[in-house]
Amino acid sequence: MARLRVLALAAARRRVGSVVLNGGTLLDWRISDKAADSTECAVAHVEKMIAEFQPDVVITEEVTTARHKGKSTLAIIAAMGEAAEQNGHMAITLPREHRYANKYAEAEALVERFPELAPWKPERLHFYDNEPRNTVLFEALALADQILARES
Repeated sequence: MARLRVLALAAARRRVGSVVLNGGTLLDWRISDKAADSTECAVAHVEKMIAEFQPDVVITEEVTTARHKGKSTLAIIAAMGEAAEQNGHMAITLPREHRYANKYAEAEALVERFPELAPWKPERLHFYDNEPRNTVLFEALALADQILARES
């Protein structure tokens, strides 16, 4: 079976996370504040990532099932998926599976599989603190993981 090159994108308030995997190997991960500025910036980010990594598939979260996302974040997610499709790539939107008690438990499990992301693992803060910036990377990785689990 050929190794699937996956670009997974996730958006949160004021940031976009991107991960690139080739089969089960993590090639690249990024957080972009600029990509979250507008739908145009999000599209430019997707186009740049596609040109750089030439993925077989681009994955984004399904906006109709996205939980706890604001209107502008949902627009950015939709724009990223549409940009991938318009660039001639297989674009997949997935409802995000919540297989863990919370984002921190999910990040812990993903770090076990991808130890290179250990320095990026978000730490749980107080309930009144803002969500850690790096959670968006693990949202993107979780989306990619859903596809890779089906491939194996």
